[in-house]
Amino acid sequence: MQSQSASALVRLLIFSGQPDPEWALDEQSHDQLAARLRDAVGNRKSNPPPPPQLGYRGFLVRPGTKETVALPEFTVWQGVLTVGSDSRAQHWQDVAGIEQMLLGQARERGLGEVLDYFGAGKEDQDQKPWITR
Repeated sequence: MQSQSASALVRLLIFSGQPDPEWALDEQSHDQLAARLRDAVGNRKSNPPPPPQLGYRGFLVRPGTKETVALPEFTVWQGVLTVGSDSRAQHWQDVAGIEQMLLGQARERGLGEVLDYFGAGKEDQDQKPWITR
């Protein structure tokens, strides 16, 4: 769902060959996400996550068209926030729980079964050697 007055759009990166689910953030969710992003970016650097495979690949958050404090475009996957792209991308540990927040929103939108099928949201930091501690 894309809204002309969305403050930000969230896309669950999960499908191959069909459109990924997408939703607009309401003002409260936007403010919560912005606060968490401020807590995480600049806190703890991270190496990039490994290249994604098929199935769950995290979330893409893009600024919307509504006049609000704009969020930068970023992805979050396997506990790593990536802001920017290509050689200018910066990677930060998701110390603020952004991925978990977005997983919760996806479940609230009826996507729990597909998330479970792909094993999304099961936290196991010990299995993420690319995170710099």
